[in-house]
Amino acid sequence: MEGAGNLLCRAFAGTPEGRPIKIVMDGLEIALTEFAKEHKGTRGGVFLVGILADTQQVVGTAAISFFDATREELAPEPPQDSAYLSNVAVLDKLRGKGIGKVMVRAAEEAVVHFSDRRKLYLHVRDNNQEAVGMYLSEGYMEIETYAPLPRWISNRPAMVLMAKSL
Repeated sequence: MEGAGNLLCRAFAGTPEGRPIKIVMDGLEIALTEFAKEHKGTRGGVFLVGILADTQQVVGTAAISFFDATREELAPEPPQDSAYLSNVAVLDKLRGKGIGKVMVRAAEEAVVHFSDRRKLYLHVRDNNQEAVGMYLSEGYMEIETYAPLPRWISNRPAMVLMAKSL
């Protein structure tokens, strides 16, 4: 499964030059790959793949971008060129077992290790109560909520911008 983790890292890094690094945290091997694309003379971000240490099964992902140019535009906007967490995902059948928390904690450690930023921002849909609860339990604070249209018109969830000081 190490090949699958490396393949996912390289796919998110956008280039086969991504350099995998492994850490082990709470029974998960977290493979980190730097985004090979640099921006303003420094790395653009880091992609993380969670692999169960005992089975080598890929079970989670997360991405961190360090610049506006390396992330999708969403409202409300985090501060310019801030550390930004996205693509946190856990295999459906393993949700609720703490893997998401491990991925988020590994992402926080990666921000401190790979950048000078000490605050991490993210967006979450307001109707994703499990994710909102997990981020709140990990110390994230709600900064702002944005809904482009009232729910009765668009039936789309609002986006909540959250942040945590590291």
